[in-house]
Amino acid sequence: MRRSGTLREKRFDELGLDYIIIAMVSGATVFLATILIAPSMISRCCAKSLIGDQLTYLLLISFNIALFASSIPLAIRTRRIVRERDSVVKGIVLLLDTVSVGTRTGSTIVEALRRASKMVPSRILREKINQGIAEMEFGDSIENALLKISKDMPKAVSESIKIMIPASKAGGRAGDVLLVARDFVRRLMMFAEVRKTSLSLYIYIALISIGIFEGGGVFLLYLISKLSIGQQGSIPFITANYIQTWLFLFVTGLLLSIFSSIFVAKIVRGKTKLFADYLSIFLFVNLTIIGLIPLLI
Repeated sequence: MRRSGTLREKRFDELGLDYIIIAMVSGATVFLATILIAPSMISRCCAKSLIGDQLTYLLLISFNIALFASSIPLAIRTRRIVRERDSVVKGIVLLLDTVSVGTRTGSTIVEALRRASKMVPSRILREKINQGIAEMEFGDSIENALLKISKDMPKAVSESIKIMIPASKAGGRAGDVLLVARDFVRRLMMFAEVRKTSLSLYIYIALISIGIFEGGGVFLLYLISKLSIGQQGSIPFITANYIQTWLFLFVTGLLLSIFSSIFVAKIVRGKTKLFADYLSIFLFVNLTIIGLIPLLI
C-alpha cells in the first residue's frame, strides 16, 4: 500500500496545498501592507483627481494588488505543470520507440522499460516508471504496474502506457504493436500542437477585449472630468457620477479578469484550475488602466 501511495504522490497536475497556502499568505500580507502603507500616497493622489472616496479606492486597489500577489505563486506552479505536461507527452513517444526496439531485439517489456526510463526527459514520468518497475520486482503483475504508472497522467500518455498491457501478451509481435502506438501518439501530438496554436488566439482576444473595455472606460472618465473645467471646484453631481462610474468600471474589470482567465484556461489547456498565469496578466492590466490612470486625469 505504501508503494501505491508513492505513485499517487507523483501526480503533477495538482496545484499543491503548499502553493495554495503561500498564495493565501502572500495575498493577505500584501493587502494588509497596502492598507497600512498606501493611505498617505493615495490621499495625495486622490486630492488631485475626482476620486473623493479614498477609503473605497484604497480597499479596491489593495484587493487588486493582493489578488495579483496571490496569483504569482500559483502562476509559477501553473507554468511548471504546463512544462511538465508537455515534457511527459513528448517523452512518451521516445518511451514507446525505445521499448519497441528493446522487445524486437529479444528483451522483455520490463527490461525495455528499465532501459527506456533512463532516456525519458520527464522527471515525473521517469520516476513513475522506476516505481512501476519496483512494483513488478516485488511481485506485482505487469498489468497492475502499468495501470499505476498511467494513473493521473495526461490522457494521451495514459492510453499509450496502457497499450503496453496487450503488447506484453503479444509475444514476438509486441514491438510491432508498440510501433503502431508510437506513430498514433505522434500524430496526436501534431494535432494537439496545431490545436494549441490556434486556441492560443483566445488569450489575445481576451486581453484585447479587456484593454478596449478599460481604455474606453478611461476615456469616459476623462470626458466626465472635463465637465468640471471652468467651475469653481468640482460639481457634486459630476464628482458623484465620476466615482460611481469608476467603481463600476473597476469592479467589472476585476470580474472580467477572473472569468476571462478561467475561460481561456479551459479552452487552451482543458483545465480551469490552470488559470493563474493568465489571471496575473489580466489583473495587472486592470490595475494599470483603471486603477492608476484615473488618478492622473
